[in-house]
Amino acid sequence: MLMELKNNPGLLLHKIGALMERASDQVLFDEFGIGFSQFKILFALQHHQDVQQKQIAHFLGQTEASVSRQIKLMKSAKFIEIRLGSDDKKKHHITLTARGSGVAKDALGILNAHYEPILAVLSAHEQLDLAPKLSKIHDRLESDCRAS
Repeated sequence: MLMELKNNPGLLLHKIGALMERASDQVLFDEFGIGFSQFKILFALQHHQDVQQKQIAHFLGQTEASVSRQIKLMKSAKFIEIRLGSDDKKKHHITLTARGSGVAKDALGILNAHYEPILAVLSAHEQLDLAPKLSKIHDRLESDCRAS
C-alpha cells in the first residue's frame, strides 16, 4: 500500500491535504479555539469583505450548509458581523470584526510557522519550484469544480 501511495501523486496529494487539515485543526484549536474550517472563512473574509454566505461557500468550494454552521460559531465568538442587505433583507452581508481580523492574521502566522520545519525537508529551491506546480493543480481543480 505504501509503495502504491508514493507512486500515485493524486492519492499522495489527497493524503497530504488530509494530514495538513488535521494538524491545522489541532494547532488552531490549541491557540485560538477555532478549527481550520473557521480559519478558512476568516481568511476568505480578509480578501473579500462584505460578502454573502453563498459567495464565501463558492470561494472556498464548500457547501452553504457547512459555511452556515461556521458563520454561526464565529458570530457568537465576535469574529464576524452580519448585517441585513439594504436592498434585500434576506441577503446577509458578512464582515470581519477587528477581533476576527487579528485572529486571521495571527492564525496564518502560526500555521506558516508550524509548516516551516515540515517544508524544510525540501531545499529553498525545491520549495520555490513546487509552488507553481501546486498552483497549476489547484487552478485545474478549481476550474473543474466550477464547470460541474
